[in-house]
Amino acid sequence: MPYRLISTLHGCLVICFLASGCSTITRTSYKPFSIFDGYSDLKISDDLRVARFVGSPHTNRQEIAALSGFRAIEICRSENFLLADIYETRIPSKGGALNPSYRPYVDTQDDFTGYAYVPYDSYFACRNELHILGIALKPVKPEEVNTYVNDGKGALRAEGFVALAPNQDRLKVDDLILELNGKRVSNTAEAKAAIATASDMDQIPAKIVSNKQISLMKLKAASVTTHAVAAQDAIVKAVCKNYPGASESLICREK
Repeated sequence: MPYRLISTLHGCLVICFLASGCSTITRTSYKPFSIFDGYSDLKISDDLRVARFVGSPHTNRQEIAALSGFRAIEICRSENFLLADIYETRIPSKGGALNPSYRPYVDTQDDFTGYAYVPYDSYFACRNELHILGIALKPVKPEEVNTYVNDGKGALRAEGFVALAPNQDRLKVDDLILELNGKRVSNTAEAKAAIATASDMDQIPAKIVSNKQISLMKLKAASVTTHAVAAQDAIVKAVCKNYPGASESLICREK
């Protein structure tokens, strides 16, 4: 979930920048992609964009992931949005600059095997408000839900709840979410986009599978806008101050 991811990215940056092993000489500079490394991005729709950062073999892998998130924040703030709603940060199936043939959530892999220059993709949308269900969600494959709906899409499984989550009395661990706000959802981006367009954050229509039965209910999304903006401010400050090449970014010059 974005709330947790933002905190994780912040932690990765702080740990790396404070660690003595983070080289300032051989790390990939924060720069547009060229030949082997750097950042690139792709806008697929208003609700799905991708920021990629590819780092050299000498660049800390957690740092690479965090810098792809920084690129997402940079894009959104350059377009006068308060924050980047970062859905997930993943390893793509191939490195290099992003191009229009890229298929997010499909062109991915689970490890770094075969990479010399390591890429990370952050899936995101630009927003002025951020609301979350407070649920850790994991995508499931279409064959796991075709008993309930047979449209070739998967669903999302509830795996846990953050502290004081607003839906602990409505959902259980292992429940499957098929729809949110009238839209089929099978990955984090679809779920977040559906939440963002809800007219009432206290009454978001949902279709779920619980105890092997389909039911309809209303879920609640809590605002984390203030926390998210503060966390992303901290990321920007850390990158601008400590990462080579980042000080040339417009959002660094504005700080």
